Amino acid sequence: MKYVMRKTSEKIAGPAFLWLAVLLLASCGDLFTPVTGNEYTPPPGMGYVNVVLDYSAARTLMPTAPNSITDFSHFTISFTSGERKITENFDLVTNLGPVALEPGIWDVTVTAYQEFLLNGETVPKAFMAAAGEDTGVEIEAGKGVSITINLGQLPESVFDPAITGVFSYNVFTDLSLPNTAITAITGNLTLAYKNSSFSYVVPLDLFDSADGSMEVPAGEYDLFVTLTANNGTKAGRYSAVHICAGLETKTDSLFEFTDDDFVNSVMLAGKLEINKSSSAILGSTVTATITAWPDISCTGSSLASDNYQWNNSSEEWFLDIPVINSLSPVYLTIEVEYEYNSNIVTFISMAEPVVDIPLNGKDGILLEMDIYGITSNVPGGGGSIALQNDHNAALLGDTVIFAIDPDQDYYYVPESLAITSGSSAVPFSMAGNDCQFTMPAADVTITAEFKPLFFDISGSFDINIPSGVNLENITDNVTISAYRDQGRFELVGNFVDSWDDGGISWDIFKIPVEVETIYLSVSVIGDDGYEYTYKHPVPVSGSALAAAIDVEMTIFGITCNLATDGNVSASRHAANPGEIIDLTVTPDGGFVLQSISATNGTPIYQVGGSYLFFMPEDDIVINAVFN
Repeated sequence: MKYVMRKTSEKIAGPAFLWLAVLLLASCGDLFTPVTGNEYTPPPGMGYVNVVLDYSAARTLMPTAPNSITDFSHFTISFTSGERKITENFDLVTNLGPVALEPGIWDVTVTAYQEFLLNGETVPKAFMAAAGEDTGVEIEAGKGVSITINLGQLPESVFDPAITGVFSYNVFTDLSLPNTAITAITGNLTLAYKNSSFSYVVPLDLFDSADGSMEVPAGEYDLFVTLTANNGTKAGRYSAVHICAGLETKTDSLFEFTDDDFVNSVMLAGKLEINKSSSAILGSTVTATITAWPDISCTGSSLASDNYQWNNSSEEWFLDIPVINSLSPVYLTIEVEYEYNSNIVTFISMAEPVVDIPLNGKDGILLEMDIYGITSNVPGGGGSIALQNDHNAALLGDTVIFAIDPDQDYYYVPESLAITSGSSAVPFSMAGNDCQFTMPAADVTITAEFKPLFFDISGSFDINIPSGVNLENITDNVTISAYRDQGRFELVGNFVDSWDDGGISWDIFKIPVEVETIYLSVSVIGDDGYEYTYKHPVPVSGSALAAAIDVEMTIFGITCNLATDGNVSASRHAANPGEIIDLTVTPDGGFVLQSISATNGTPIYQVGGSYLFFMPEDDIVINAVFN
């Protein structure tokens, strides 16, 4: 949390920064070990965090407030994750390295101390001057993360009436003269102990100034000054105060009021807390805007608005709104903006009503925003989950809209979409590829599966050519075709390339994924002008689609032996098994064919005056006898 001296200074940037680098040894014997060089590798199985401290002077009232971070004398840093807690003390002169931590979600707290004089003697490292924290820091094995902690929060104190300090105040006006509109000013100075009903109230009746001192129990207080002028205008101030044992805390010039401070308004004040489930959700620059509205619709003209830079800790906020009837409610909204993927992400909270507003204002109004993370999971890739407005988080109850977006040549696998929060399923609705769900009070993961619309096959091809058969001049019409059906009528893809005597590699692309089984055929043109075809006998399916497919065609030779008194010739001198081969029989004059046969017993058929046979899976020799 950050406490602010006055509204005009609540956005002052921190004047100094300190990189804290601390190393946790695996033995946990010494949390802090100096590290040299720019690169750091954590111990196996651990991650690490770099802590940056940001301190802004004049954030609160304390004895001799430090002007910069170097004015602190001592620091304590604590890391807490469940029952695991690591705490160590250090000072600014120590050369520190990164903090190695086990994977998990950690809360980091830093407390700053300051030396002071008591009865003329220095009390070292005793005054808890400031503190800050960052919660929900996610540590992953082998990875590092950097966080910034603003030392604008006062450490919590324990109320003890016997331990006291002195609070001195000075409230005064500096009105322009002549100012006939304001002739009398009354009001109260209230010093209220934090988180309790214990308070001191000092009535004020002034036109020039009022001062005094009081001895009060040491601890942390809220300080309010509310003034009302005779013309009905009002003015007010707020600050956090730390009363230290035996020391005096002064307001100095904090409560100086001018004409411009007296307005027809009342002040609302409180604290803003943004709770994020993961340190990775919000970027380094986060703007929070608090707006007051006259009705629950939160539209039209607002009553007041102001914005703050949020630095991973509570933020004090203030709004001056017009004086209204104490029974009329005011509605407050929080708007948070941060950058994600070069886009501005905006969250707007539900309206928070504030009722029973007294004329001297109302303080202690806690505004909270809970932000939960959204991650996408696409096993195997092939598509994406596109959130509307490209964001990585949402508020409880938000309607999260996203689209299932397959890559080119991929499709979404039906019913694979799942939205989970921890071990629980999150209900969603889906129309086509458009989806939406209501954000629960926890991080969610959106998972979807995509598969390709097509697949590719590839392999090698070679031809076994019988000796004595010359097919060296095979043309470039080597075609490998893939069919959907065993009859090889429905083509789904083919490959055409030139022949190489050593064989060729082939591939067929973009076969539709619904084709579960394919049948291959090969066609080549020989130097004899004939087409040689081959049907791969094994269908390709299942896991074989991703493996290389080797195709080998064997061509068998045809030889016709020379005969006396006649001649026999074949329509081809080589063929694939099963092809019909025509034989031409020509007897010499005065002779007739007596017999015709094949050496391997292949039947030869006579059809009319012609002869034919079916090519076997072997070389064949034809013999003819004439008489």
